[in-house]
Amino acid sequence: MQKYKTSRIYQQIFKIKKNLKIKCEIFLKFDPNHLRVVRKIRIKNKIIILWSRAVFEQL
Repeated sequence: MQKYKTSRIYQQIFKIKKNLKIKCEIFLKFDPNHLRVVRKIRIKNKIIILWSRAVFEQL
Protein backbone atom coordinates (compact mmCIF):
# COMPACT_ATOMS: atom_id res chain seq x y z
CA MET A 1 0.00 0.00 0.00
CA GLN A 2 1.10 3.56 -0.64
CA LYS A 3 0.23 4.54 2.93
CA TYR A 4 3.19 2.60 4.28
CA LYS A 5 5.53 4.14 1.72
CA THR A 6 4.26 7.67 2.35
CA SER A 7 4.21 7.39 6.15
CA ARG A 8 7.45 9.37 6.46
CA ILE A 9 6.17 11.89 3.92
CA TYR A 10 3.03 12.55 5.97
CA GLN A 11 5.20 13.18 9.03
CA GLN A 12 7.07 15.86 7.08
CA ILE A 13 3.76 17.26 5.80
CA PHE A 14 2.40 17.61 9.33
CA LYS A 15 5.52 19.60 10.24
CA ILE A 16 4.85 21.86 7.26
CA LYS A 17 1.22 22.16 8.34
CA LYS A 18 2.29 23.62 11.67
CA ASN A 19 4.37 26.27 9.90
CA LEU A 20 1.75 27.20 7.31
CA LYS A 21 -1.24 26.65 9.65
CA ILE A 22 -3.22 24.69 7.06
CA LYS A 23 -5.62 21.84 7.66
CA CYS A 24 -4.55 18.25 7.01
CA GLU A 25 -7.39 17.80 4.52
CA ILE A 26 -5.57 19.96 1.97
CA PHE A 27 -2.48 17.79 2.21
CA LEU A 28 -4.50 14.60 1.82
CA LYS A 29 -5.77 15.91 -1.53
CA PHE A 30 -2.23 15.87 -2.92
CA ASP A 31 -1.44 13.42 -5.69
CA PRO A 32 1.26 10.76 -5.15
CA ASN A 33 3.45 12.70 -7.58
CA HIS A 34 3.30 15.78 -5.37
CA LEU A 35 4.14 13.67 -2.33
CA ARG A 36 7.18 12.32 -4.14
CA VAL A 37 8.35 15.85 -4.88
CA VAL A 38 7.95 16.75 -1.21
CA ARG A 39 9.98 13.71 -0.24
CA LYS A 40 12.80 14.72 -2.57
CA ILE A 41 13.06 18.27 -1.21
CA ARG A 42 12.12 17.58 2.42
CA ILE A 43 15.77 18.05 3.45
CA LYS A 44 15.50 21.80 2.89
CA ASN A 45 12.47 23.09 4.79
CA LYS A 46 12.49 26.47 3.06
CA ILE A 47 12.15 24.88 -0.37
CA ILE A 48 9.26 22.72 0.85
CA ILE A 49 7.36 25.71 2.24
CA LEU A 50 7.76 27.78 -0.93
CA TRP A 51 6.81 24.83 -3.13
CA SER A 52 3.80 23.92 -1.01
CA ARG A 53 2.49 27.51 -1.01
CA ALA A 54 2.71 27.61 -4.80
CA VAL A 55 0.66 24.42 -4.97
CA PHE A 56 -1.92 25.81 -2.55
CA GLU A 57 -2.41 28.85 -4.76
CA GLN A 58 -3.21 26.56 -7.68
CA LEU A 59 -5.76 24.67 -5.55
